[in-house]
Amino acid sequence: MMRPSRSRAGRFRGAADPRDRKERTMSEMDRRTFLQAGAAAGALLSLGGCAPRDDAPGSGPGGSGDETSAADIPDFALEEITIDGVHAGMRSGEYTCRSITEMYLERIEALNRQGPRLFAVLETNPDALEIADELDREFQASGPRGPLHGIPLLLKDNVDTADGMTTTAGSTALLGSIAPQDAFVAAGLRAAGALLLGKANMSEWAGWKSFEFGASGWSGRGWDGGRGGFCRNPYALDRTPGGSSSGSGSAAAANLAVATIGS
Repeated sequence: MMRPSRSRAGRFRGAADPRDRKERTMSEMDRRTFLQAGAAAGALLSLGGCAPRDDAPGSGPGGSGDETSAADIPDFALEEITIDGVHAGMRSGEYTCRSITEMYLERIEALNRQGPRLFAVLETNPDALEIADELDREFQASGPRGPLHGIPLLLKDNVDTADGMTTTAGSTALLGSIAPQDAFVAAGLRAAGALLLGKANMSEWAGWKSFEFGASGWSGRGWDGGRGGFCRNPYALDRTPGGSSSGSGSAAAANLAVATIGS
């Protein structure tokens, strides 16, 4: 026995009413249209990433950043070092906060916008070496401030820091924005003795660029040239490192800091 169904206008009609069939057909068309639009957008995104651009990785006379292999990356003395390992080196005199900070800044310089061009780090702390010297003096005078004393860390670009670094959530809309005070996590890290080395790239607005489509790992500050781009996976340069903490993950994998903060 067919039961009546309520129409959108509130009237009852039989389930075999042709208007029901029309509504179902329209619903199916809406789904098909959505899926087709999604596929088209994905194709455009992929093709856009493949299109040659003067500011894109791999373009220009310097050769392709994509062609950089592991053999081209110099050995790194702090490869996969732990926090405990850094502290052991500081106690023995092998390392100072300044020396390891310099090594990480050099590695960021070599891999972030040169070589494989990871674009994992948006900016470094302009006062990093001065802060490192202060932490070294403090260590010599009174020992470690806390469990992260002298450890260079990278923070995701949506973590406020009241210093010489901006906080932009990966967007050019907030360029030059300096927070009036540290976020809770940044304040806690400083209290533990950490050195906030820089801001890591991220999916712009943590991925909330659109209610329909978004690209994980893309941000407006992704590379030089003013047109944005993707943070790269250091183990597979043609693949995304995921998101929205793309830069934090990529930087940790590439040893651009002792540790990184995502969200």
